[in-house]
Amino acid sequence: MLHKIFSNIPLLTYLVTAFYDTLGSCFDKVVQQINPGLPPKVYDYLQKNGVQRNDVPAKFDVVMVLLTKW
Repeated sequence: MLHKIFSNIPLLTYLVTAFYDTLGSCFDKVVQQINPGLPPKVYDYLQKNGVQRNDVPAKFDVVMVLLTKW
């Protein structure tokens, strides 16, 4: 029984990693498309509020709250 439960962990890990990578890439592209000079300002603002650039996907809910207050 445990073998069946844990046999999908590598796939789950891959899916979560792929999801976060995609979310981070899409976020970066959207910010870039809004204004090519905007990404440094956005990432600086997020960093000042405790979100590093590489943490954007994992803290996306926090990112959205911060950006709506900006």
